Amino acid sequence: MKEAAPAPALEARPPSPPPALKDCVSIITASDASSPSTTRKKGELALSMLGFCYHMAVDQEKLSKLQSENKMNDLQLSEIPAMRELLSNPALFNTIVSMLAPPPILQGGTHS
Repeated sequence: MKEAAPAPALEARPPSPPPALKDCVSIITASDASSPSTTRKKGELALSMLGFCYHMAVDQEKLSKLQSENKMNDLQLSEIPAMRELLSNPALFNTIVSMLAPPPILQGGTHS
């Protein structure tokens, strides 16, 4: 039985930096998250959401570190910019919550 040839190696690319937090917030709040109009806008929204999640994860790591060191009282809001933005920007908060909420159930049909 012959062994399969190894797959060609892919050239490693250096990782791309995440989008800037302010750019993520700007695109998320400017878009109609419930139905982006074009494929490009869907891609921009998806990339911005991933970038925002990255920034939230960085903030969460900071909080975890401070908590494990019993230094939560030393926390400055400037150290967790994504979380601060989410809690202080109603448009961002509402857009993200709307993405998490299930679509409304259409009324009508049979009721049991």
